[in-house]
Amino acid sequence: MERDVGFNFKTLSFYEDRVFLFMNKVFVLVFFFVCENSFCFDSLKVYHLSDVVINAKRENFSFQKIDSTFLENEIGKNVSTLFKFNSGINFKSYGNFLNTISFRGLNANNTAVLLNGINITNSQNGITDLTSILNSNIEEIEISKNISNNFGVNSMSAVNFITKKGEAKFNLKSIFSFGQNGFYFFQNNINGEIFPDFCYRINFVNEFSKNDYSFYFHDGKNKTKLKRKNSSYQIHNFNFRIDSKNSFFEFYANNSNKKIPSQTTNIFSIGKSNLEENDFKLFFVNENKIFNLKNKFSSYINYNESVFIDSLILLDEKPLFNFYINRNFTLKDEIYFDKINDLSIHLGSEIRFSNITSNALKKTNRIEENIFCNFNYTPNLLSENILIAPSFNFSNYSDVGNFFSGKIENKFFLKNYEFKFSFGNSFHIPTFNDMFWKEGGNPNLKPEENFLFDFGIFYFLNNSFFKMNFETNYFVVNSRNKVIWSPNTSGVWIPKNIGKSLSTGIEIDLNCKLLNEKLNIIFNTTYCEAKNKNREFENDKTYNKYLIYQPKQTVNFIISYFQNDYNFVVKNLWQSFKYTTEINDKFLPSFFVTDISLSKKIEFETDKFVNAKIEITNLFNTDYQYIAFYPIPLREIKFQFGVYLK
Repeated sequence: MERDVGFNFKTLSFYEDRVFLFMNKVFVLVFFFVCENSFCFDSLKVYHLSDVVINAKRENFSFQKIDSTFLENEIGKNVSTLFKFNSGINFKSYGNFLNTISFRGLNANNTAVLLNGINITNSQNGITDLTSILNSNIEEIEISKNISNNFGVNSMSAVNFITKKGEAKFNLKSIFSFGQNGFYFFQNNINGEIFPDFCYRINFVNEFSKNDYSFYFHDGKNKTKLKRKNSSYQIHNFNFRIDSKNSFFEFYANNSNKKIPSQTTNIFSIGKSNLEENDFKLFFVNENKIFNLKNKFSSYINYNESVFIDSLILLDEKPLFNFYINRNFTLKDEIYFDKINDLSIHLGSEIRFSNITSNALKKTNRIEENIFCNFNYTPNLLSENILIAPSFNFSNYSDVGNFFSGKIENKFFLKNYEFKFSFGNSFHIPTFNDMFWKEGGNPNLKPEENFLFDFGIFYFLNNSFFKMNFETNYFVVNSRNKVIWSPNTSGVWIPKNIGKSLSTGIEIDLNCKLLNEKLNIIFNTTYCEAKNKNREFENDKTYNKYLIYQPKQTVNFIISYFQNDYNFVVKNLWQSFKYTTEINDKFLPSFFVTDISLSKKIEFETDKFVNAKIEITNLFNTDYQYIAFYPIPLREIKFQFGVYLK
């Protein structure tokens, strides 16, 4: 589990001069954007780095996309379940309180999670709980398994969630869902126009569940069917967005109260933990265009407070009580120069303030400054089928130092084929937990550094019978200075820079659309060997062993069919065994799991219809775990009814 332990903070005044110097760089770009405002004529839109996955030629090979059409038929209410069935992604679930993803043999804190291009990753532990992001709010998802320097040096991969705009025509969507284990879900979504050129979207969500699901416990000899205890939760979510011609404002408020059960180590395991969280996010984005120049200015404010209580752990005869207050403020400005003498340029700057107050951490601040630049160059003198795409990022962290990352990507197009290779480096800056936990944080930690090489082939076919995309990628990720937590002589867990690892693998993706795109077939598989290459001493038994919780292979097979307002989806996942100890003497077995859904649209007037849906997860009652002692539910059935008025 990604360890959630400590922090530290220095005063903002110590960095005052440095901040003002960097702000000068930012406001030069902001000034340019303000000057453009008076004669801007482009309507609001998001300028993506690539086209949709099923397409002829993609402008950036590194990005895959998932649009809202796919998300509307997704099984589950939040985005976390989506990534279980994607190649190259390692999904981890600890239960209702934390779901994370990681790429290509690295940890979850090496993946940047963004909302509308702004990094929302938690500064405390370097991860984002994907259960907090609802499918209903998302228009499109961009997935980058490769280094993306416009997201900062602090990530090897990235996932960018682009939220839905407000709509001018009034419409209302109400959804009610219920299922086993006391599950209830209510959602109301309203869109409309305030006055010309100003649209709004309002979304309310209430979700709660007893979550006392069934699972099997193994004691080494016998298998016992149990009920998960102390796992109930309730979530209240409010989202408000206003879109104008060139800007949008978006506000999120989320309150959650989650019971956290203990690890299931015996049939009597019970947990008394509780996590209550209040989270507020505020975005403002302005985009403009004049001729072949585009500008995007973004600002982001986040306030998050959480309280963790464990009544089974007593300190001074009182239950463990930890509170955390995370504050983040980000300014980001980007400029796109499109096709100037066969050259496209994307450059920008970003500044991010992070502040944490906690009784478990030393108070600390962090100021992150980024300058990045991406180039796409097509040398027509040589061939229009060649693309050269170098990029770089320079970052300064107030409490760690300066870092430079770069990547070079080359592509060659030949009829229905694309060939590409890339190599580059990225960093993972130690989190506040790593450096400033009161009990054992290490403020002298060095950043982890990752070196990536990959080679890929993409093939597409589009005719009157079917559309097909085929893609395969071979990758190598070499990491050093990995942060490893281990107990010292006093038994206190402390982090150290002693780790090295090497991940090599291959990804294969096949996507076919047949019968006038009514039938969609997706097959993907990943084979990845992630090994520890650190030798602490001569007879270190962990050397050259596989990293924990990294499966060697996953295989996904998805079929969806749409006919006469019926939509049927079947998702199948097979995952190989994975080790749970560093010396590879214990493991979780392989498993095969199937989820299905069937929905029917019933239209009773023009632009007025009802949608009925049934979802069944873990259809065949598979007994499996992503993380040891955190059992996944057996078969669960949920029903959903939605009313849509336009």
